[in-house]
Amino acid sequence: MLSPTSEEKHDLDLEIRVFAASSDRRFNADFDALPPVEQRRLYNAWCREWSSPRSDELAVADFLVPTEEAKVPVRLYRRRDCTGNLPVVVYMHGGGWILGNPDTHDQVTSTMALATGAAVLSVDYRLAPEHKFPAAFNDCYGVLSWLVTAGPALGIDPGRLALAGDSAGGNLAVALSLAARDRGGPDIAFQALIYPGLRFQRPAGIDTDSPGLTAESIGVYARAYLAKIEDATHPYAAPLHAKDFSKLPPAYIAAAWFDILREDSVLYADKLRAAGVEATYRCAPGLVHTYLRAIHCCTAARTEFLAVCHAIRKALN
Repeated sequence: MLSPTSEEKHDLDLEIRVFAASSDRRFNADFDALPPVEQRRLYNAWCREWSSPRSDELAVADFLVPTEEAKVPVRLYRRRDCTGNLPVVVYMHGGGWILGNPDTHDQVTSTMALATGAAVLSVDYRLAPEHKFPAAFNDCYGVLSWLVTAGPALGIDPGRLALAGDSAGGNLAVALSLAARDRGGPDIAFQALIYPGLRFQRPAGIDTDSPGLTAESIGVYARAYLAKIEDATHPYAAPLHAKDFSKLPPAYIAAAWFDILREDSVLYADKLRAAGVEATYRCAPGLVHTYLRAIHCCTAARTEFLAVCHAIRKALN
């Protein structure tokens, strides 16, 4: 196992405590019981509260990508001082497949574009429960396939392509990596995963003290996202159930100690290494699930995120 031993004890980072308390107040059983439209309204407002302004060093464009099932909204970021065809990161936002959009994760994707020097394409995939698995996956794979041919016209080099995402978005990034291998492309150079959720069953003994995310919440997300019971073990919905982890892109996997999903990162890194795939696992001892929301006000959160960005920049350049 790559994770710290169960005997180790950690305290919440001092700078993350106010954020963790805010997360606990917002995301609880009462929130889970609300209709999706109301959940999204509250989540969007909470994200605005915990975001900083976007840098004017970036050029940003919103447009629609035609895929087989839908016209998928995306947002493209690139530094104004970067010229030529740039490497690209396709980013899938978190939010339990129910919440989130490019606006809620603008702080993350804009900072990633600045820190990596790569273009970042944020995908506004269809959300559950209105659109169940595999809708979000199909949207993201459709955007990925489109990018291979459309990229050069946008100043993007599709030969230097990474996948990234947080939480449910990390799940989608791994699923896309599996599908790209299984289907013979597109070629993925790197996967950057931030506290990904890679299975739906929570084994006995897994901590449930993750601020803002509990085993009950994961059950709510699963019921919203999965169309049928057997989807819970489909490798494109729950990637830890894949039978083969060989020939996948190298991975950087960032976890947080105070996160019910932490062991998913450990297991995925173990499976990649056992299959001969390079995998870097890093666990932030004092941070919580969704710490990306605090990269502008918590030094440790920003350090962990910039480490992810450094790994992407190194892999693509």
